[in-house]
Amino acid sequence: MDIYHAIMRGRYQTPPDCPRQARDLISQLLAQSHATRLGSGRGGHREASHRGQPVRSHNFFGGIDFEALEERALPVPWVPEITGNTDTSQFDSDSYSTDDDKTWDGHIDPKQEEVWRREFDGLECS
Repeated sequence: MDIYHAIMRGRYQTPPDCPRQARDLISQLLAQSHATRLGSGRGGHREASHRGQPVRSHNFFGGIDFEALEERALPVPWVPEITGNTDTSQFDSDSYSTDDDKTWDGHIDPKQEEVWRREFDGLECS
């Protein structure tokens, strides 16, 4: 929540090695006033929405062929090496768990536990 509050107060900091164009994009996306916030107009990311300019025209996106991107015609910049559909080696180990003590049961609202058990009892994921 600290980051959220810093953004809401307009007192966030970008890393010192963050490129100038990225800092500018971030500051425009996080503008407190919706009237000047990049992408908050009717057109959003596609149409004129920030001082008459579409979000995609920001210098940060220079050189990107959005039409080819939407058609999935651009080569991907990196393809991870995986051993199969269940390979999780590209994820941080703390982002998933197989420990019995770290189940979803702890996140169930006690008031909804009966509904949960009734709806999902016997369901197995494979």
